[in-house]
Amino acid sequence: MKFSCFQSDLINGINIVQKAVSTRTNLEILKGILITTEQNKIKLTGNDLNLAIEVLIEAQIEIEGSIVLDSRLFGDIIRKLPDATIDFNMNNNFVEINCLHSNFKLIPFKAEDYPKLPVIENSQTLKIDQNIFKNMIKQTIFAVSQDETRPILTGSLFEILDNKATLVSIDGYRLALKTISIENVKNSKTVIPGKTLNELMKILSNSKENELRIDITDKYIAFEIDNIKIISKILEGEFIKYNQIIPNDFKTKVIVNTTDFYQSIERASLMARESKSATIKLSLESQYIEISSNSEIGSVKDKVNINIEGDKFEIGFNPRYLTEALRVIESEEVILELSSSLSPCILKPIDDNEYIYLVLPVRMSN
Repeated sequence: MKFSCFQSDLINGINIVQKAVSTRTNLEILKGILITTEQNKIKLTGNDLNLAIEVLIEAQIEIEGSIVLDSRLFGDIIRKLPDATIDFNMNNNFVEINCLHSNFKLIPFKAEDYPKLPVIENSQTLKIDQNIFKNMIKQTIFAVSQDETRPILTGSLFEILDNKATLVSIDGYRLALKTISIENVKNSKTVIPGKTLNELMKILSNSKENELRIDITDKYIAFEIDNIKIISKILEGEFIKYNQIIPNDFKTKVIVNTTDFYQSIERASLMARESKSATIKLSLESQYIEISSNSEIGSVKDKVNINIEGDKFEIGFNPRYLTEALRVIESEEVILELSSSLSPCILKPIDDNEYIYLVLPVRMSN
């Protein structure tokens, strides 16, 4: 095996595939990156058996072959090398890495011992604008559960139904849902691990292409853009019937400026984080919401102008559950739909019916 490539191209590829390299495993080879020649490119692969990422990089191939190198050491070496051409040469049992005046020799793992990636066959294929899908992830990923005792909720449901694609995340305290229109795709339900979506969102943020290809099978989902391919196991089990959670009616409707509301909650959060309950109180009045919080060392009150229809009452929230949603809403104003101090609150952009955020209130002590 003998090839040459640019340091900048190689380190970009390493940074991407390292997101799928296992750090906690008894299989030492899973701590490595598979390097394979493919026509005039090299293919880097990271695989933790749940998530695999492949990246193709331009290279000059003299002798074809494949090897596995320890991910951490390999990545650290390439990062420290100058921005120049790097030459790789398999010599006896060593891989030589040469760049200008630097020379490293590494003992590789055998490529044939590296786990084979799943073959994506008989899949349903759809193509989506990557900015649209990235926005779907951004507006829902923060509501994915971190509780491993309910593994199905550590992922997001990707549901295709009647020419609509919906991404839904639920953690038991809140629900975030984003829907887009899509054509000529058959109905399906797939639960995508939150880790997969997080890594995909980072990759899409740096992508130059517009079109994202998605392939869905019974056990795997694959995403492909630029020279990058992500293959992920899907989560097994029955996802919560989210439509049954979302209330259809409400007694109070509030319209408020998104930025003003967000900033006011952020100020109140400074005091809320000093209290044991970490709660803010929203008091609905005729022309404003009063946002307040008390702690052992002080208190805060803040006001935001609103338009309100219906009953007026007080309701408590974990402030983070509000700010995380407000942060990803691009609309100038948001709508709050409420029924009582103990009922779920619906928050949505005033000009986007395809995004819904539901959050449970916190019971306040007297």
